[in-house]
Parts: sequence; C-alpha cells; structure tokens
Amino acid sequence: MAKKPRAEAPGLIARLKDAIRGCGLSLNKLAKEADISNDQLSRFMRDERTLTLPIAEKVCQALGLDLLPTGSTPPPDAPPAKPPASKGGRPLKPKPARNGD
Repeated sequence: MAKKPRAEAPGLIARLKDAIRGCGLSLNKLAKEADISNDQLSRFMRDERTLTLPIAEKVCQALGLDLLPTGSTPPPDAPPAKPPASKGGRPLKPKPARNGD
C-alpha cells in the first residue's frame, strides 16, 4: 500500500500553523469546517503528527487559502490542479473576518 504524501516542508507547516492561530476560530470549529477530526488538527498543532496533503488542502480551503501560493510552481511530477468542486471552479479567496466565532 502506497503511503500518502505528507505536508512536511517546514515553511509550509509554519505558515499553515500561523494561519490557523490567526484565523479567529477554535480548533474544533475549524476542524468541523474543514471536515476533518478535531484530534487530527489538535495533534498537528502540538507537533505530534503531520498532515497528509489532502488534509492540509482541506484546512487551507476552510481558511480560504491556497496550499500553493499564487505564482509558485508545483513539482514537475505533480498531477494537474483541479478546482475545488464546492467553489465551482472559481479561485479561492480569503474569507472575511468573522465576528463572534
């Protein structure tokens, strides 16, 4: 069984954690919005585990971020990018700040 690719790039992990800390949502609420388990997200934030790339992408989508910044080049062997189905092919944009969440 092939291993799933993991988000192990230190810069990517640091940026993702900074975005999670700064999003204004609890980890539980963010996990629900990303459709992942709270345990996965909590353990990632405590440096007890890494995230698979599909899970990291779900977290980025819930935060309104792209996993790869605009202008970055994916590795040559990366499959073609597919727009998220829930966004109808439109590029993801940062979500507006939330009050009271």
